[in-house]
Amino acid sequence: MPSIRLLGPIELRIGGQMASLSAKDRALLAALSLRVGQPISIASLTDFVWDHGPPAKAAQSIQSYVRRLRQHLGDQITLDDRGYALRVAPETIDVACFNQLFETACDLRRSDIDLCEETTACALGLWRGTALSGVDSFQAAHARNVLEETHLSTIELLLRCRLDRGDDGAVAADLRQLVILHPTRAPFWALLMVALYRGGRQHEALQAAKQAERQLGAQNAVLDLRSLETAILTQDPGLDESLLLSTHAAAI
Repeated sequence: MPSIRLLGPIELRIGGQMASLSAKDRALLAALSLRVGQPISIASLTDFVWDHGPPAKAAQSIQSYVRRLRQHLGDQITLDDRGYALRVAPETIDVACFNQLFETACDLRRSDIDLCEETTACALGLWRGTALSGVDSFQAAHARNVLEETHLSTIELLLRCRLDRGDDGAVAADLRQLVILHPTRAPFWALLMVALYRGGRQHEALQAAKQAERQLGAQNAVLDLRSLETAILTQDPGLDESLLLSTHAAAI
């Protein structure tokens, strides 16, 4: 059974052994894996593989890369009048596993915080670096951005779980780093404000609110953060409720 990893450098393992692939082979494998089971036209594969204008004989090149992948995957790569398709079990692809774990964690958030935390941690553990590393086409960049957005949402969900379990100090420290890396991501600022407040650091929480407003500028999210800032100023009891259930969750 193959193992296909896209959440970092692109890898194909067969029976635990790393397959030797060229950069274009890996790009084609990524394109097929992201839409596993779905036929993809040669034109769409071409757009994914080449970041600048494709060569004159792009279709022949795609066919050549497919032949090389078939040396490892055999008839698990099929062809019909709609295009090529990768026919492997989704659980052999880390992206499919990650997305399923995230969906499961979201379903668990209101019923089982421990299992939600465990599931998000498992999902995040699949990441080994920048997704689709080494593929720089516009289509690949778009797919990477979608994956990164889900990655950040998974981090946010894990931090909510940890805050609800009372891990205020460690979460605040992690969020200090995250707002540096992602200064315009409002949920990280909101979670930082709550973590500081719950840790008895109301003044620092209000300082974080001002920093967030400077970073976010005119974004609509600033209104939610101002509401959260007011709640911190008035020591609203709702700030001590579960972040997975409370009235303030929408602002975070």
